[in-house]
Amino acid sequence: MKTDHNKLAKTSGIIFGMIGMIFGLVISDGKDIGNWLFVGIISGMFWGYLIGLVIQKIANSKLVKTALKKIDKIKVERHSRQDIKKKMVEFAHSKEKFKYLSDETLKEKYRNKQVTSHISLLALEEELVNRDIIEYSPMHEKLDKIGTYLQNVGKSSNDREISLKLLAKKLECPISEVKTSYLKHLLADNFSTEELHDLQMSWHNKKDDESKKLGINPDDTPAAFLTKWTKEFSENRFRSNIRS
Repeated sequence: MKTDHNKLAKTSGIIFGMIGMIFGLVISDGKDIGNWLFVGIISGMFWGYLIGLVIQKIANSKLVKTALKKIDKIKVERHSRQDIKKKMVEFAHSKEKFKYLSDETLKEKYRNKQVTSHISLLALEEELVNRDIIEYSPMHEKLDKIGTYLQNVGKSSNDREISLKLLAKKLECPISEVKTSYLKHLLADNFSTEELHDLQMSWHNKKDDESKKLGINPDDTPAAFLTKWTKEFSENRFRSNIRS
């Protein structure tokens, strides 16, 4: 569906046109009403459309959109902080409560999952570990694995960004056009199937060296990207040759 970028301008033009019509009636004082109405409507619609257009352009400007994104981000962060605070209160309350219960009661709660949330279960497991009833907390184990995973995902994302920046510099193009630029080079050089395979293996063999040099995961190196793209290019050309 096509978006009407001048919707606000048109709406304000109609509103100001109606205001102009009323204004025309008032100042006409019963004389030459037709002309005054015409002038009021045309003037109102013109200024209304112009004002609406300006407001629309300001609303669609990069500065306003950036500001709105920042506001949304602040709202999300505030909600997250409130949620974390709420969970911390729940955790502290649960720990305090479990501290005064007997071993048997705690065992029964743990066995039958008689807790209101994962936070309460975390507090219960901590108390059971402290009393040497269980060896470790499965919930803590799970959270540790999730934390490690998220940390690795974040690092991997940063590493890939570094690699793409290096490739963009080498290919003399924006980061967003790195892959396209490389594929154009492959197309222009008109490699044979064997040459493409050798090139792919050459990039693949450079992954470990680049990993050590840059201090990043081998699969996130510039050579890793070039290996993947060369393979894709070769496979796509092979499919095209089969069709033809």
